[in-house]
Amino acid sequence: MKYSPYSQSLDEDSFPKKEPRRKPSLLKWLLTIGFCVFFVYRSTLPVLRLQSNPPPEFIDHSPNEGHNRKQPEKRLALAYWDVAVHSIQMKYPPKKSLPATPPPEFRIDSKLTELPDNLDADRAYYWHRLRNLWNEQRTWQVSYGWNTDWFTDYLGDAEQYASQSLQQFVQGVRYWRDELGQTSIS
Repeated sequence: MKYSPYSQSLDEDSFPKKEPRRKPSLLKWLLTIGFCVFFVYRSTLPVLRLQSNPPPEFIDHSPNEGHNRKQPEKRLALAYWDVAVHSIQMKYPPKKSLPATPPPEFRIDSKLTELPDNLDADRAYYWHRLRNLWNEQRTWQVSYGWNTDWFTDYLGDAEQYASQSLQQFVQGVRYWRDELGQTSIS
């Protein structure tokens, strides 16, 4: 028989066999679905927020005062409540005591409210009223909404931890490098 370079054919056994493509396992699907459910659950937890309208006790309703005094008093009370809703509740969590002295954020602009210029006594008065009402359940309302702050806080903590770990590692390497350099000299 005459030998020909083309006599040997390429058969199926000369190539590696491709394994059939595996479908994702049930465990991968369960982990993915579990993570999604956890993420949605954590992102829609109830949040306590101050009521948009103040409780009646926050607004001074003295029966001895005339109508001319009640209107500015009500505007002043509503202005301080608005400050509490928009800035104080962001800084101080519910069910924790407020400090005895009002923080700098608890301030209204007298020009906007057309009230007397000296509001320090009123500021202390309404801070005291807010402190008395702060831990009462009827002052707060429960709201549900999409909030992923927990996740960004977690990522920020992880970033800070990684940064500190890297700094400690670099300091350790420098320490050992300096130690080895000193022992080789002596």
